Amino acid sequence: MSESSAHRPQIVSLDRIFDGPSGRPVGGKAEGLAHLVRMGLPVPQAFVILDAGVDIFPADLLDHYRAIGGGRVAVRSSALGEDGEHASFAGQFKTFLNVQGETDLRQAIADCVDSLSGHAARAYGHERDGDGPETMCVVVQAMVAPQAAGVLFSADPVSGRHDRLVIDAVMGLGESLVSGEATPDHYVMNPDNAVVRQELVGEVSILAPEQLRSLARGARLAAREMGNPVDMEWAIDEEGAIQWLQARPITTLGGDLNADFTPISSGDVITRCNVGEMMPGPVCPLTFSTQGRAIEHGMQHMQVCYGGRSAITPEWTQINLFFGHMFINLTGGLEASRFVSITNAETLGQSVCGRVIPELQDPPNKKSVLRRLVGTLQFARYCLRATKAIAEFDSRFRHFHIRYCDDSLGMVAEMERQFPWLLEADEVHLRSSAYSGVMEGVVQGVVASRDVDPGSDRVTAQQAE
Repeated sequence: MSESSAHRPQIVSLDRIFDGPSGRPVGGKAEGLAHLVRMGLPVPQAFVILDAGVDIFPADLLDHYRAIGGGRVAVRSSALGEDGEHASFAGQFKTFLNVQGETDLRQAIADCVDSLSGHAARAYGHERDGDGPETMCVVVQAMVAPQAAGVLFSADPVSGRHDRLVIDAVMGLGESLVSGEATPDHYVMNPDNAVVRQELVGEVSILAPEQLRSLARGARLAAREMGNPVDMEWAIDEEGAIQWLQARPITTLGGDLNADFTPISSGDVITRCNVGEMMPGPVCPLTFSTQGRAIEHGMQHMQVCYGGRSAITPEWTQINLFFGHMFINLTGGLEASRFVSITNAETLGQSVCGRVIPELQDPPNKKSVLRRLVGTLQFARYCLRATKAIAEFDSRFRHFHIRYCDDSLGMVAEMERQFPWLLEADEVHLRSSAYSGVMEGVVQGVVASRDVDPGSDRVTAQQAE
């Protein structure tokens, strides 16, 4: 390989990466650090060697080494494709810590580049996409003498919850944590940066509350600016200042379980009772957009029939999706009770949950006695037409046929074409079961009140409420 300057690797500082030489790629690790610098987060001084070679080094290598202090440095790989959104290549390339002096620096750089052709890296690249990185950049970063260090995930990679932030911390260098040699203090934080769970190795927490909050704030900023949940490495230096050492997208994280959640108003009471028996586990988006919508439609249709609402709307008022699970919105169902005399908070709780729900309160703006009487008569008519509705639906549904397609796009189109059948099926189902459901709540309320000693504290408390 020629030693001419035209073919020598070049060096760029972190703050010049995004406007560096011809916008050349610098690899995932260097790009992550550059993002942190651009956000204004504290990062130890560093530079990046572009297109690093085993036997040839930038002419100004020592100048840049001295510019970041000339002392102990960390030499890390930053291969193209490494620490990316879809593959991290974590552990496949070399990292060298506490490197000091020109000779050791050159050797560490050469060993980093040499790991590009290592068997493990090539096998990993083939498994991910059939190919591995072809170019290696190298990050040379001033070492931090840390009081504590660790890793942070802006979303929980184990549970998949995007609203949980996870911090692991050890005393001293974080390498002992990454290598599995040390057991960390483990913290889980909510969106308000409050600790909701912690597991400490010793009697005293490694991190103080304000340090935890500062780490969380920095990580949330990085995730927001980078557009993805992030996996970060950090250290707290001898002066107690946080230093960010690495940032990359979390590659093992599934979709946000609450990404498609339905809006829930403050004060709404939702429950898994009843619907949890039909859908005991999380539901996929296809199930919710079909069966969930059909249940919502059927309940709104019932309310329209007795005058509890003016029209069926696309809003989710009866069914909610929360962290992948379907819920019944009791508050939404109770809203229509303003128009009838046979349903209230107590009977609805008994009917759906088998007990009174203290948090569920009757709406304050009930209609007049006459209007509720009319609504009750309309509800009775709705229920009495159940047998006829079933017979009419059955006579038409026996000719139902759904066409199977060889491709998913065609199958979805066919499902959409036949979707009105599912909506009508839920209309008929709710009509046939509405009367028994309402009366069950009434009867359970009567039985429950007779089973309790009128002089007991429980009754006194209920009456006081």
